[in-house]
Amino acid sequence: MRIAFRRGLLSLSLLVSALSLSAENNTQIQEKGFDIYGHIRTDFFAQSRNCINSVNDLFSLYAAPEGNQPSAGMHSITTRMGANFYAPGILGAKQSVGKIEADFSGGSDYVWIRLRQAYTQWQWEHASLLMGQTWHPMFTQHIMPGTLNINTGSPFNPFNRSPQLRYNYHFQDITFTGAAIYQTMYKSQGPNGASIQYQKDAVIPNLFLGIDYKNKHFRTGLGGDYKAIKPMKEVDALVHGFSGIVYADYQKDLLRISAKATYGQNMSDHNIIGGYYIDRYHNYHKFNSFAAYTNLCYGSLHKMLFLAGYTANLGATDEITSTGNFYGFGISNNKYIGDMYRVSLAYTYNPENWRLGMELEYNKVTWCEMALGQLVNPDRKDVVRLGMVAQYYF
Repeated sequence: MRIAFRRGLLSLSLLVSALSLSAENNTQIQEKGFDIYGHIRTDFFAQSRNCINSVNDLFSLYAAPEGNQPSAGMHSITTRMGANFYAPGILGAKQSVGKIEADFSGGSDYVWIRLRQAYTQWQWEHASLLMGQTWHPMFTQHIMPGTLNINTGSPFNPFNRSPQLRYNYHFQDITFTGAAIYQTMYKSQGPNGASIQYQKDAVIPNLFLGIDYKNKHFRTGLGGDYKAIKPMKEVDALVHGFSGIVYADYQKDLLRISAKATYGQNMSDHNIIGGYYIDRYHNYHKFNSFAAYTNLCYGSLHKMLFLAGYTANLGATDEITSTGNFYGFGISNNKYIGDMYRVSLAYTYNPENWRLGMELEYNKVTWCEMALGQLVNPDRKDVVRLGMVAQYYF
């Protein structure tokens, strides 16, 4: 633990030294520069029963299929620091941009520095080319749900950051996006657990095409996604997944209303329930999934946030006639999520550089057993969760 701690301090010292050197150089070379941003955040949570969560229970997902034990906790493990760097462009670009963003966290037996984003970007007058790790285009960062919980609407909104090559072309109020993506932090599920190897063995990158329209108050868009994985090396066949999103967002004065729907296959790397089935003859059977949410935000200094979400495993795309195993997201102890909904209401007080808030969530999930790909014997579980946050921005 002491070695890990010293390495963490050394990494932080090197980052601060690099930023200081950049500041000195900035006084001499005006066309170069950087800005630093981040937050220091403390969370408290209390939940009425056992839940399946991540990030030390701060990233809440859904009620567990068993257990009725209330719990509570407090953490400061989503503290974040990032920097944007600017320089003259190359290859005809007007500007070059670089971003580094990391979480600094720790527990009783570890020190953790997690890379969230790291990319470079060339910007022309009507286009941009991004290379590196950032939000997956299916997440649609420009309309991310307003919530207090760091789950940002998951599992009703695709949640994924991955290395990618992304090209945007801007034409008046319209932006066209194309991207080629590979997995790293967010992985597909398979016979060997969650792994990036399934996509690597398929060779083909995850491909995305999208279009976005934006005017003064309104924004809408849609996108299509293709992903191939190879769960078993001894089988030549691939699992091909096709997914799509559609969204709309309206903002005026203190009001913002947004909605988004996702329909697709094998989206476990996006925290979307569902997946695929491998029968005893090594045939693959894809399952369709649906997820949607609506989000309302009103206010500035005093702000109210409301989210309602629904997601469902819609079943296999073809008939399953032999026994086998299901791999995906929304599985616990041989139970599988059939559907789920959530409603949450939050209030935040936002003076300069601060956000103080409280959020109440109600989640209800239907856990099922699986027989030849069919979800049977539904058992509904619900949970109430309270979250409170103190967050300082810089």
